[in-house]
Amino acid sequence: MPTKPPYTDEASLKNLTQAERDALATAYRTYFKENQCHVPMNIAAWKELGSYFLKLSIEGSHNMEQTREEFEEATKGALQQPVPTFIKRVKYIQTDAVEGTYYLALPPKEFAKQALLHAKNLAMDGGNVAKDVDYVKPPIYLDFTEAAKKDPEALLCTRICDYVISHCG
Repeated sequence: MPTKPPYTDEASLKNLTQAERDALATAYRTYFKENQCHVPMNIAAWKELGSYFLKLSIEGSHNMEQTREEFEEATKGALQQPVPTFIKRVKYIQTDAVEGTYYLALPPKEFAKQALLHAKNLAMDGGNVAKDVDYVKPPIYLDFTEAAKKDPEALLCTRICDYVISHCG
């Protein structure tokens, strides 16, 4: 059973001890881990998943839908499995350059609220310090490795992967 969201509102963060803020941060990290589509931290996985999204983009996949199981099968080896339980289906929306409509994928309201409260918790009174587990960053944002410099397609695909799969950190 997934962990419940640890934060309630900003007012609930006031007057907490450092130990209480630390406990909330730990609970959030667990909550975030259970509710993220996590790509393994290597450029090969990011490139593989980005290649899949690039292929769908080139084919023109607007309004294509997959069940959670179909999405898991299509992303096996490139995405943490199983996919978080809140995901029931995946629907692809593709911007149309001719029509001129640009779609922006926003995170679920609860995830955005939890992420903002977590950031505020980390910032309060010099409280916790953000850690790698607080924000998932693709390998290309950690550093431009020699592999990425030598493989422009890997660089492109990891950027596409980050753009498509990110929802809230």
